[in-house]
Amino acid sequence: MNIREAHEKFATDEQCLQYIQQMRWPDGVVRCPACGEKDIKRVERKATSKNRRAWFYLCLEKTCHNQFTPTSGTIFHDTHLPLIVWFQAITLMLNAKKGISAKQLQRDLGIGGYKTAWYLNHRIREVMQEGSIRKLGGIVEIDETYVGGKQRGKGVKYAIDSKDVVIGLRQRGGPLRFVQAKDAKADTVYQIIAENVDKDVDAIMTDESYLQFQADAVSQGSARPNQAQRSGLCARGCPHEHNRICILTVQARDRRELPQGLDKTLAEVFG
Repeated sequence: MNIREAHEKFATDEQCLQYIQQMRWPDGVVRCPACGEKDIKRVERKATSKNRRAWFYLCLEKTCHNQFTPTSGTIFHDTHLPLIVWFQAITLMLNAKKGISAKQLQRDLGIGGYKTAWYLNHRIREVMQEGSIRKLGGIVEIDETYVGGKQRGKGVKYAIDSKDVVIGLRQRGGPLRFVQAKDAKADTVYQIIAENVDKDVDAIMTDESYLQFQADAVSQGSARPNQAQRSGLCARGCPHEHNRICILTVQARDRRELPQGLDKTLAEVFG
């Protein structure tokens, strides 16, 4: 769906609200999110304001009496932005092949403040990141990079320690994912590879770095990274193939985002 189609389909907040209700209760039976009761009624508000829905549902269960709307408990809950803006932002982010910054959203949607656009951007990214993912199999390529600006006059160690570590993993001919690591220590890298790569993988392609030892440990089912022996399963991939993920890690490094939003940026742009 492009932005024009989204504008036609969701031209009013009421249309957005009805769509959310349809997605939340596809069988058409509205249930109380607190107790699950089906006995509810719709209550119309006499006076409306821009920050309040024109109507809400009231649970008629004697011990509950919960008031709710289709947006309750969702990313749209208690928002001060019109639902039209949310839906247009989601459409822009889904159609942006290389991702979209909060600043760009602010310009495209006419949002007044950057903080509001940043919140909108990262709340949507957070939802896009949720859910379980299958482990990578077949031939998997792995590379690492450090994300952060240049640090001058404080030494190499300080510059590396002050940057965010990003591990790139790519199933050849399949999905690509980037994971933000808290550090580049052996145990941390081992855990990331173990969570994302199947132990029955055909081969793991890395450069001649510490990544190879951690990948060997995962493929051998070793509980500790330093117990892994060189099995030959992990090897240097052909330059043409392995350079692809190297290039992508450079792209991840060159992203200009706030540090606290790096994991969500990686999920949106490269996930």
